[in-house]
Amino acid sequence: MAIFGYMLSFMVLFFMAFVYAGNGMLRLSMLFVGRKQEYRADQFAIQAGFGAGLLSFLNKLKDLQFDAPKNLFSRLYETHPPTMLRIGEAEKAM
Repeated sequence: MAIFGYMLSFMVLFFMAFVYAGNGMLRLSMLFVGRKQEYRADQFAIQAGFGAGLLSFLNKLKDLQFDAPKNLFSRLYETHPPTMLRIGEAEKAM
């Protein structure tokens, strides 16, 4: 009977680890999609005639950010694309 308890405990721990890993993967994929949507929103603003205002905003935002070195995990969990990349994409589209 004790072996059944150990197996049940192992199965519960395995399930919890699976759920935790799945949640992390889902979150990373949603962040990736969100960053792509930021580029699409920038393109929409440019097509709607607000390109100059967007570039002005992004340049002001760039000036407010401090350049701390970022490791892989902090880059993976960013909610927005890097401002310099957004500026470059916006300038190419204009």
